[in-house]
Amino acid sequence: MYTNNVFDQKHLANYTASLRSQQFLGFLQSRVDYDINTIMRSYLNYIEEAEFAIKLLSKFDLQGKRILEVGSGAGIFMSWLLLNGVDIIGIEPSALGFSFHQDVLTAILDYFNLPKERVFDLSAEQLDVAITGKFDLVYSINVMEHIPVKNLELAFSKMKYVLTETGVMYHHCPNYIIPFEPHYGVPLVPFFPQVVGKLKGIHKEDLWSSVNFITLPQVKKIAKKIDLDIDFKKNVMKETFTRLEFDQQFSSRHPMLVKVYKVLKAVKIIDLLGLIPPVLSTPMTYTLTVKNNAQLLSSTFVTQDAQAQQLKLEEL
Repeated sequence: MYTNNVFDQKHLANYTASLRSQQFLGFLQSRVDYDINTIMRSYLNYIEEAEFAIKLLSKFDLQGKRILEVGSGAGIFMSWLLLNGVDIIGIEPSALGFSFHQDVLTAILDYFNLPKERVFDLSAEQLDVAITGKFDLVYSINVMEHIPVKNLELAFSKMKYVLTETGVMYHHCPNYIIPFEPHYGVPLVPFFPQVVGKLKGIHKEDLWSSVNFITLPQVKKIAKKIDLDIDFKKNVMKETFTRLEFDQQFSSRHPMLVKVYKVLKAVKIIDLLGLIPPVLSTPMTYTLTVKNNAQLLSSTFVTQDAQAQQLKLEEL
């Protein structure tokens, strides 16, 4: 049953605290044959991303909606939604090679007595209504930059295919028009991003190889081609920098951004970031809907209560 705790920051904090507790970590360790310290950095990052995800999705009214999470990873955020009665499934292709994702996911599901088999071994390009059914909301967070560039149009087309007529796609990912790679925290050579990978000797790493260097114009072009309306959220880059103030895990992963942020604050131009258009900002957050359905989104999906809750979360 759906609860009113989905967007409650205190309840979310209790949930994530339990995932960091020695009790849960001991439970997880008892189920695997490797030292969980070897995955701890990634695990803590996933918890941080779950805390970030709740703010992104707080603009939506999830009650009575069917949700698809593209790229569930270790399932931390999906499990939080399940705990609160949200009708959600996820997709995560096992071919990516992150076997510990399944270990963490099944441990969380068992620990909180949640329903099993909520994650399908599929990529976005493999979505099929016959397998998953249709959804009111399809979302991803820091996933679209890992879809092979040759498959991007197919992935968006498949996600459109599993949307209901009034459904919404919502994605958050880097915009590589800005020459910066956030996973590694390194600047890129404009128009030749792969050069940095070779110079730093990381070009053969799985993570680097998976990055497609997606850009806003590229997404906009695909949306037009497959007949979707698209809207890019403003002020995202400023929000990302100010996130460094309160998100310790995030700031520890991005020491270069912390230095830049201190300079921007010192010269008092941080607010000017909010004036930069989305095309020249990174990351990018964007909503896609079936043509001419944008008004349906604002009238039936994003409720006044959800909008108020989002404002409350953004103030935290």
